[in-house]
Amino acid sequence: MPEFLQLIESIRSEEASVQRLFGSEEGDVSVREALRRRQGPQYKQRLLEAAQFTAEVFSGRRAMWQLREALSTSDFPIYFGDTLDRLVLQEYREAPSDWRQFLRTSVVRDFRTVDRYRFSDGDQVLDRVAQGANYPAGDRDEASYSFRVNKYGRRIPILWEALVNDDLDALRQMPSVLGRAARRTENRFASSLYVANAALYNGGFGNVDTAVLSLSALEAAYNAMAGFRDANGEPIFNRPAYLVVDPVLELTAQRIVGTMQVQWIGTPPLQPPATAVAWPTDNVMRGRLQILVDPYISVLDPTNGATSWYLFADPREGHAAEVAFLSGYEEPQLFMKASNQIRLGAGPTDPVGGDYDTDAVDYKVRHVVGGASAQAVGNWRFTYWSNGTV
Repeated sequence: MPEFLQLIESIRSEEASVQRLFGSEEGDVSVREALRRRQGPQYKQRLLEAAQFTAEVFSGRRAMWQLREALSTSDFPIYFGDTLDRLVLQEYREAPSDWRQFLRTSVVRDFRTVDRYRFSDGDQVLDRVAQGANYPAGDRDEASYSFRVNKYGRRIPILWEALVNDDLDALRQMPSVLGRAARRTENRFASSLYVANAALYNGGFGNVDTAVLSLSALEAAYNAMAGFRDANGEPIFNRPAYLVVDPVLELTAQRIVGTMQVQWIGTPPLQPPATAVAWPTDNVMRGRLQILVDPYISVLDPTNGATSWYLFADPREGHAAEVAFLSGYEEPQLFMKASNQIRLGAGPTDPVGGDYDTDAVDYKVRHVVGGASAQAVGNWRFTYWSNGTV
């Protein structure tokens, strides 16, 4: 089969034969057979051609009737569906998801409940063993948290009349709409695991405060986390790495953390004046914290979200919450409902013929995500929250 661009050069766009572009070289093939070929180089070449063809229809360089004709050929409906599915993934991947940097992510095998365990005791400093004495036994304490992944989705019908009228807006916008919906679902769920979580942030733990975001408040929180110990009183590596704020606090956070020098009010060393003065000193927080923005903080915490700020350690050292995906379905998937009507004397209709009752062409997006806070295993030690009210 000639290269797509060479074929376009030899055939005028308005006269190009869809069958020559996308018809099966071996005659009609089944959907199952076409799916089997998806990993082959020929399929990838045809997919590229279908994507270019679809882009030309969306941009107006090709007529809408050519898309309808293409959808009646043997292979193009599969290529077209794959093109839209990949557009959904593109929109999904381009949407921001900063939470992946400070929360743990994992993959589970199925929808059954998953348990995460932490065993304490036995890892503290060893006891001295006298000559000839027995080794002392260590206790093992166990803590755990559980979660399961859940299915999320939405259907979007596109009326047959809209396609006939060459109104491509619904079809063109669908990938971005569904991609954003999947990412927003995921982001909101991840945020709900920590935002204003009274179980994760508790005065008894010492990881909650009311201080307004400032350099001195960050230093106090940083030092508080440095003083956390594990269940046996042993030091842990939980140095804060991320400062997470609502969008309205982003510039304030940048100004506090990004400034090279700050004015310190006090008595300078070596040359003490009679009274305290303002003098420049290095910003000890510069380079220690990466600022991340979570727009769902104020959505989930409308009372104090706009003033709240959070510190998190690197999740590789310890995670405050875990977000999990289903193995093989880590990203959203797009589905199209097959037409269920048959035209008398003409056989099955093409995929955009719609359903029998309404003529609507129905698309569906599916995404699977789950998770839980890790407070039950004592991982409050890896985060800090201030609601910024005082």
